[in-house]
Amino acid sequence: SWLGARAASFESAAAVLAALGSEGRYERDEPTALPAALIGGVPHAARSTGCFLHRDPCRTTDVLTAVPLAGSAEVGEATRVAAAAHERWHVGAETRAALLERWADELERDRPRLVELLVREVGKPQRFAEEEAGRAVGHARLAAELARMPATSEVAPGVAAATCPLGVVGLLTPWNNPLAIPVGKVAPALAFGNGVVLKPAPQATTIALALVESLARAGAPVGLVNVVCGGADAARALCREPRIAAVSLTGAIETGRIVAALCAEG
Repeated sequence: SWLGARAASFESAAAVLAALGSEGRYERDEPTALPAALIGGVPHAARSTGCFLHRDPCRTTDVLTAVPLAGSAEVGEATRVAAAAHERWHVGAETRAALLERWADELERDRPRLVELLVREVGKPQRFAEEEAGRAVGHARLAAELARMPATSEVAPGVAAATCPLGVVGLLTPWNNPLAIPVGKVAPALAFGNGVVLKPAPQATTIALALVESLARAGAPVGLVNVVCGGADAARALCREPRIAAVSLTGAIETGRIVAALCAEG
């Protein structure tokens, strides 16, 4: 009896939710169907029939979202639209900085919904979700400061470094920090004058779409940042796309080697 009174009791996630009065909070009759891509602000259906079923991390019998698997066709179209928008993004530093400040304000206003998405979609505890949302806002504000920095600076006596846009960059982001990492990649890319094609982890698709929607509300040029959804096929297509000037990956070392090899093919 002494041990029983002091031993920890481990409950299932469903039991914990029930005890907290949250049972059924996120129940749906059917999973939410997502687009295969968001290109120029327009949802695009997949040209393939594949689909990733994202399960509730707290109750794996429930499917939260059905994510179509985009491929080379969607990646190609997203890149084409981003390249066209990039031609209209040859604007002054103050214009780029102002957009990023407005985006930070939008993220701050949208913070409760973004935190809820982090908790629901990837099972992040509320406290850590709040912290990640704050980091995302901070990334956008820091990028605004970067945009205002001189394009050329002296890094050593007699040695100057200059920043210039590459064109369209591809961003591959993970599921475990699906808010802060994408903002931490997209915002500097925009600060330095690039267009973006973002390929999030399929478990974090809803969060990525919410980010791009908030950027549109901030007044970003249509098509400057596009999203392609799905898994490895979409990532491979992004790396092989010849109009992508650079790829940024957050992931394992081995994955980085694969991405480098695929980029060399493109």
